[in-house]
Amino acid sequence: MGALDNQSGQTLGTQQAEEALQTLAQDLKQLHRGLVGQLSQDIARLQAEKNQLAIEVNKLRTEQRALLTQQNQALSQQQITQQQVWAKQLAQALATHLHALMVQQINQTVKTNVPAVSGYDVGYVTTSNGENAQQLLTALDSSFSTTFKTLQQELNSYQSTLSQQISRMQTTEQQGEAILNALVNRLREQLQHETRLTETLRAQTPHLPPPSQPAVRDNGYTTVQPNPISVNTAFGGNMGATDQARFPLQFPGAPLPPPPEKAKQTLSGVQLGFVLVLLSTLALSIQNVVVRVVGTAGTSILGKVQTGGFLDLNVGNSLILQWFRMLIALPVMAILMTKLYPPVWRDLKKLFTSGDSRSMVNVVGSGIFLFLSQVLIYISIGQIGPGPAVTILFMYPLITVPLAWWLFNDKPTALRWGVMVAILVGVFLTSLPNLSNRNLSGGGVTIAVGSGIAFALYLIFMQLSFKRIHPVPATLVQFFTIFVLSSFALIIPVELGVRVKDTFGFLMGGVILGLLTLAGYLANNIGVKLMGAGRASIVASSGPVVTALLALLLINAQLRPASLFGINLPVQAIGIVLVTLGVAALAFERLKIQTPPPKPSR
Repeated sequence: MGALDNQSGQTLGTQQAEEALQTLAQDLKQLHRGLVGQLSQDIARLQAEKNQLAIEVNKLRTEQRALLTQQNQALSQQQITQQQVWAKQLAQALATHLHALMVQQINQTVKTNVPAVSGYDVGYVTTSNGENAQQLLTALDSSFSTTFKTLQQELNSYQSTLSQQISRMQTTEQQGEAILNALVNRLREQLQHETRLTETLRAQTPHLPPPSQPAVRDNGYTTVQPNPISVNTAFGGNMGATDQARFPLQFPGAPLPPPPEKAKQTLSGVQLGFVLVLLSTLALSIQNVVVRVVGTAGTSILGKVQTGGFLDLNVGNSLILQWFRMLIALPVMAILMTKLYPPVWRDLKKLFTSGDSRSMVNVVGSGIFLFLSQVLIYISIGQIGPGPAVTILFMYPLITVPLAWWLFNDKPTALRWGVMVAILVGVFLTSLPNLSNRNLSGGGVTIAVGSGIAFALYLIFMQLSFKRIHPVPATLVQFFTIFVLSSFALIIPVELGVRVKDTFGFLMGGVILGLLTLAGYLANNIGVKLMGAGRASIVASSGPVVTALLALLLINAQLRPASLFGINLPVQAIGIVLVTLGVAALAFERLKIQTPPPKPSR
């Protein structure tokens, strides 16, 4: 009996589980059908509104043309009528005046002819009558002249008034056309923006089935209309251009500040993202070590292989390294960007054909400052080593925080002021062993400071450009700008000191730098999507420490101590740690600002 009871209990439990699964499946299907129906209704409503707007715009244009034609006709008819009235008035005035003159002349003639009958000379009478006729003609001519002058003045006044009215109508017509064009362009851009965000959302969540889309027949062909889903609703929050534009200042040392990702993140995804962002940081740090090897002869790699010194890291050789690095990385990156962000070429076409000069200046300007920063940091690495040079490069919060306050009204908090002080002290300690009274440039310190300033301006321009363009096409424009500028600088007839000592070593170094650039870019981009940009920025802030450790392990690049208050201290190590902690604290503050507080449990 016990066995039967157990068996019946298990059967009953199985049936209940199946019923629960069926109920859940039905609920999910109903939810799916409801969601699809609602989205279809929204699409149909938006399409109807779009068609209605187009019809109303065409109707307004037709009415405008009709009104203009009617007004011109009315003005012409009114002008003819007014001229006829004036002609009648002129004729009546002339007739009245002539009648009065004739009556007056007849009366004078009669009075004059009365004495002639009683014996006056006939010749005298004839002469008097001729003089009177001459006076009559003179008066008549004077009247005609006065009347015609008055009529001419009135005609000129009427013509001037009519010209002013026509000019005012043309101005009103142009303003109406401009308003209509702006309205149509705004509606078109809004629909394209919502369509692009919908495609991005679907690409990020491939497990969700796309909702049904109404088919619209156009000229005999059936096309599927895009579904303008609101990204704010899909992500459960506001993801406007302002949020996207804040990421460059909070993502230190990364080759690509990506847009914010607020999708649900699993623990395994966060762990994998952490590994990828860490690998990206390692790739960038190894890249700096490779630059040191390429520019320093007799470098010992792992204490076993003596190599390096393929060229001196001056301006010309730094330019040719940039050019060859982009020659390797840019074509492959252009192909991979199509996979990472499919609308990249469409966005680039829109950027170059939209006539938005401000966006173009911001994107190209960020590429120019990135080019300057890279050229200067290569020269500085050759003079003071990878660790100190990269640490001084990370001084950019000293520039970006005040500029963000000025440009974006992002007032610094007390923590940011403390971070700026810590970074300033860290940069000073890192530079101290290279500073002396005889060498005010600090043996590459000044060049590294210039690189940090250029990198800060690159971040600011990038933040401005991300308000209007996605980071992926913006990064492609930046890398292409670096390639064009380095190519132009190398072909101008100016001696820049380009001297390659070992061609094979230079080619191998350039290939390695290009591959490390690609690896760092891909690992960073995928890692940020998995773990979020806020967390990734904290990992990326370890760039100075990682670079100094790798330089010590791979090529035995020792950090230099300095004497403070009579005590020999490892000031460069202390400075690197201070800068790293300062940038990490800044990134952590940004993460706390972006992370919403947890909702209280009910």
